[in-house]
Amino acid sequence: MFNQLYKSKKTAPGPATVYFLDWMHDQVLQPEIEQRVGKLFERLVKIASPLGRLKTTPQSPPFHAEGDMVADHVKRILCGLDAFERGASLVTVEEFAREKDYVLEFMELENTLLSQADLLSAYAVCHDVAKADALFFEALPGSKGEAEGFVSRPSRLATEPELIRYDKLRRAHEASGSAQSFFETYGIIVHYPEHGRRGASDEYATTREAVLDALDVSPSKAKLFTELIRCHMEVIQGFSKGPDPVKYTALAAIAERAGLNTPVFLDLLPATVFLDSVLGSLVYVNGTYSADIHILLNLFRSEREARPERHAAREEALRRGRKTALRDALKQAKIDADTVFELLKTPYGPVRGEVMTKVHELIRNPEGKSNFAEHTEELRRRAHVAHKLLSEQDLTLE
Repeated sequence: MFNQLYKSKKTAPGPATVYFLDWMHDQVLQPEIEQRVGKLFERLVKIASPLGRLKTTPQSPPFHAEGDMVADHVKRILCGLDAFERGASLVTVEEFAREKDYVLEFMELENTLLSQADLLSAYAVCHDVAKADALFFEALPGSKGEAEGFVSRPSRLATEPELIRYDKLRRAHEASGSAQSFFETYGIIVHYPEHGRRGASDEYATTREAVLDALDVSPSKAKLFTELIRCHMEVIQGFSKGPDPVKYTALAAIAERAGLNTPVFLDLLPATVFLDSVLGSLVYVNGTYSADIHILLNLFRSEREARPERHAAREEALRRGRKTALRDALKQAKIDADTVFELLKTPYGPVRGEVMTKVHELIRNPEGKSNFAEHTEELRRRAHVAHKLLSEQDLTLE
């Protein structure tokens, strides 16, 4: 799966040019993308009515400052997927480019976002569908929210009167401040325990099926899709405090017991974490906005320890891909071995190795003194072409 990707010159990130939140503003949260996503979301709401509740289910900082409602989180993810399909890339995003030990993991992440875009769009829409069923409010101790009757240690789900009271407070505050200032003023946090498991239950089977069908996702992926929804909070919480190779092994075992394609499941885990916790969420703490990729990095570190063969496979694929790209570049410049031997009428035997050693020296330094008799200038011209191609693609002769 890696060979075609690694033929690209993007075998390593280029110089960082922008921070993630700036990249989101410039590449993702564009009016034309938001308009397309809004139409898609409304179409899916008509097909699967439970999705409509996402537009009235509140969310709050510190983890969800991207909008007042869960639908804002969902649409932010969809905007990101739309942007990637149109060429956006993380290759020059500072927070990713500086993590040089995980270049191959980020490359595979982008490949997964593209190759599984339809499934991941369905995931974006359905992964939080049960939040309305699992919602409770927590007022920070001593906050204005606590004074308004929201408790600091809730032991039950929010009631309808509490939802109405919260919405009234939020709407009244909108006239004078933002969602973030509402949070700072009232100190009310919204939680949704076990919403992933409930969203994967039979209760929402019809919703999941309708969305998969509408987005042309093969029914054969339905079980994989459901399992990703079921365990998505387990993944986020499991790697929030640091790497955990035992947790990673347990997740792989879940896929195996469920009869899923385990490598595909493991490929999709970083994609779902990235979409949900990084791209789709805006963190707001102490007056500062940020995007936090530490969960994603902890997942990669856990994989590296629990399943080192997966990283080794990426390295081998990179080697093969670069070798293929090198061969293609030399063919394009008409200075590959077969073409050179035909031009020079080189006989079989050790002399061929000697010839290609001289050719490679010429490619490295087209102005060098390599001599090929009457073919010297022609091969020098081809060497210039090859030298330029290899430089553009960050390739070197072996």
